[in-house]
Amino acid sequence: MGYAWDRLAVPGMSIGVGLLSDISQLALAAAFTIAALSKVLGLADLRRTFEQLGIPQELTQSTAAGLIAVELLAGVALAVAPTQSWPRVLVIALAAAFATAGAKALVMKRPISCNCFGSLRPGRLGWRQVWSLPCWIALVILASLEPATWSPRHGLLSLSAAVTALACCRIPGLLRLWRELRAQRTALRDSWGPAAGAADPGLPLFTNDQKGALLR
Repeated sequence: MGYAWDRLAVPGMSIGVGLLSDISQLALAAAFTIAALSKVLGLADLRRTFEQLGIPQELTQSTAAGLIAVELLAGVALAVAPTQSWPRVLVIALAAAFATAGAKALVMKRPISCNCFGSLRPGRLGWRQVWSLPCWIALVILASLEPATWSPRHGLLSLSAAVTALACCRIPGLLRLWRELRAQRTALRDSWGPAAGAADPGLPLFTNDQKGALLR
């Protein structure tokens, strides 16, 4: 990225601080963009999580859509408007909301599904969201030390590259999942007879926790 070379002309520690701020900014952008896109794929699970947290069922659809929109806005804005401070403030607000949800699950003492990254990394709401809040704040502080000055075009290209890289990292896990699913269906056909697959072509397959274990 061309903007990084300009920093090499700056003497002293500002080189390291600038690059660290750039990396933190891009990491935040990628994390929230990927989280939003993952939630779109797991919208039903996200609505179920909101319902478990006590949100009325008729409001879960709009709440889920609103969360996805805000996360996507934060992620894209961090990439295309790096000098603006409001996307970083939005990140802290979202992280505080996640921590509040985790704390509520702990108080309720109920196993509530966490769909922070959709089916990419299923889990449970709880201490992880609470302890993640200081980490998000630390990343925001690092990104704010010397705000990036890349162009919107460079930001979008970098964000696209980060999302693509994560998707490529998940390919081995998806292949393992596909092999496990195929092996399970074959075993069921062998044990139940040739009519088993035709009787229930949508036999399935894995819970979110099982998918997460395969994708990790």
